[in-house]
Amino acid sequence: MKIVTGKTGVNHVMADDDRALNLGIIGKDNYVLPVGDMFKLTMVDVNTARVSCGDLVMKGCHARIPAGDYDDLMIDSGSQGYNRKDLIVAKYKKDTGIENVTLEVIKGTPSAGTAETPEYPTGSIYWGAAEDTFPLYEININGINIGTVKPLFEILYSRLSSVYTKAETDDHIKNAVDKETQARTSAIDGVKSDISLLSKKDTELSQGIDDNKNKLNAVNEDIESVKASVKNLSDKHTNDINNVNESINTVVADVLKLQNVDNKYSAEFTNIAGVMSLPLLPDETKVSTIADVRKVLDPLVASLHDGFINLAKSR
Repeated sequence: MKIVTGKTGVNHVMADDDRALNLGIIGKDNYVLPVGDMFKLTMVDVNTARVSCGDLVMKGCHARIPAGDYDDLMIDSGSQGYNRKDLIVAKYKKDTGIENVTLEVIKGTPSAGTAETPEYPTGSIYWGAAEDTFPLYEININGINIGTVKPLFEILYSRLSSVYTKAETDDHIKNAVDKETQARTSAIDGVKSDISLLSKKDTELSQGIDDNKNKLNAVNEDIESVKASVKNLSDKHTNDINNVNESINTVVADVLKLQNVDNKYSAEFTNIAGVMSLPLLPDETKVSTIADVRKVLDPLVASLHDGFINLAKSR
């Protein structure tokens, strides 16, 4: 075990000690800190990129461009008809125990199509890597012109001042829980409202089905009533036709009786029948419709009427 923040009587605090503390507090990745110009990049001309002051931490290693200072970097000219991607990076190097961080340009490969991002070395400074790279900007070169300049870094805005007391932490937790509870309650209320609406629609649908059933039953009752009425009319017409047939047969029987009178009136009756032109029907004569009845009765009644008149005149 080694004490870092303590007096030992010898020089004992090393860069690795600070880097380890930074890793634990800030994080294990690469960050730009929210101080200075945060490495703002300006293209002075097509071949010069100027990076303003700022501070960064590369996997625990702190490096900076002091306030008011800047670094100028040379960008090679492009070629007509070709595209290229260059990177501006912070490069960590360790050689025979000597360490430094510098800004460099990694030149990409020209391409007639889509330019590819150039490769770069990475490593863990904490575990003793000799090189590591923190990409800050991607510069797109289209032909001989500078295209888009794209930042690649993340600014670390959280600070130690963001650490809360227990009471403040409890308040934050309570507010977060209350907010989540409110959101869930709202969601549950929405579901309940949807269920209520569906239940209402289901009730309306069931009522509609019942109403249609009642209407169908009423229609069926009307149909049965119509059937009964038709049957009654049919039975009545049948009875009427049967009555007519009986009346016709009675008339026929009476006529046949007249044909059987004594010899005294036989010749006279024959004359009457001739005068009447009366068609005498056999005993089994039947009719089946009202039209048939009218066809039989109308000429028979007329003939009887005329015949009896003539008979009366002849006497």
